[in-house]
Amino acid sequence: MRIGSALVIEGEPGIGKTALLALAREGAAAAGLGVLHACGVELEAGFAFGVVRQCLEPAIRAADRAERTRMFSGAAALAEPLLTDLIGTDPQASFGALHGLYWLLANLCESGPLLIAVDDAHWADDASLRFFAYLARRVDSLPLALMIAARPSGEQEESGALSGLLADPGSQLLMPAALSELAVAQLLGHDAEDAFSRACHDATGGNPFLLDQLIRALREQGVPFTAGSAERVETVAPPQVARATRARLARLEPEAAMLARSLTVLGDHAALELASELAGITPAQGARAAEGLTRVGLVDFDRVLRFRHPLLRAAVDTSITPLERDAAHRTAASLLRARDAPPEQIAVHLLVAAPSGSAADARTLRDAASRAARRRAPRARCRSCAERSTRP
Repeated sequence: MRIGSALVIEGEPGIGKTALLALAREGAAAAGLGVLHACGVELEAGFAFGVVRQCLEPAIRAADRAERTRMFSGAAALAEPLLTDLIGTDPQASFGALHGLYWLLANLCESGPLLIAVDDAHWADDASLRFFAYLARRVDSLPLALMIAARPSGEQEESGALSGLLADPGSQLLMPAALSELAVAQLLGHDAEDAFSRACHDATGGNPFLLDQLIRALREQGVPFTAGSAERVETVAPPQVARATRARLARLEPEAAMLARSLTVLGDHAALELASELAGITPAQGARAAEGLTRVGLVDFDRVLRFRHPLLRAAVDTSITPLERDAAHRTAASLLRARDAPPEQIAVHLLVAAPSGSAADARTLRDAASRAARRRAPRARCRSCAERSTRP
């Protein structure tokens, strides 16, 4: 008869994996289960059995001598060197070590059922991941629930051990969905107008973390939740989102941050070759940078580049100074002109850069205004192009 179970929670950063684990831990503790938990840390990924030790060391330290003897009785003795820093031991994920850890948990379960909750498993060390995969295949023989949270396959440089754990057929898979437009509207409150709610949903993609930070920033800035303020939503860069975005970029090569900044200037659906040239990097460097940005969940890359959420674009934009932005838009205009791009595409960048007095820029703006008028484009944009084309 099946006793225990394993659950893998897979989702993008901010989708609610950590919150689900926290609720599970609270519920398990309230129901009288023992709770062991740990969190993968990127800087500690080379520490063999580091995450396993996070889980088990508190219980070992809290035990008296008699209880510790019982914990490590039988085959569990094989795990003792891994968890007690015995001199001369070399932690390895051998079968004996994994077998010993399994029986250590079996001994702990004699005192009552357990919940093991592991967050950020994509940063866990390989030895710990191999043990959790080993445990998942045998968990049905123990009064134990194993919950593992990780980012989706392909969004990190995934180890073979993590791949095996995520693909284990005996584990249940839970993939939290993004918030719907209705859910976003409910979180914003009854005073939020529909157009404003839609703008918040579009800016965050329904990501709970991004939405929470956006709401905080909008309230701090006194932005009314009205249709008239909808355009302001995508320009807000909550500090916590900006810090999290910078942390993701810091884990990548410098070219990734350069490519991300060029994408904020070019806008979504930018060609990789153009974004790489604007960033001042080679196409090969741009391809690697795009893969890195995709891996950490900042952009989507399918022939063209675009930020996963507009809020992430705003967060990256905070790292660009006004002078850098002005120069980047002017360079983008030059690159597009060299590619014989339509004048309205070039004008988009000229309109946000300081006037240059260039005759070529003036002709581009006049051509863009004329084409926009013929296409019955918004009058304000036509007027902007026309006015800028006559400035010195």
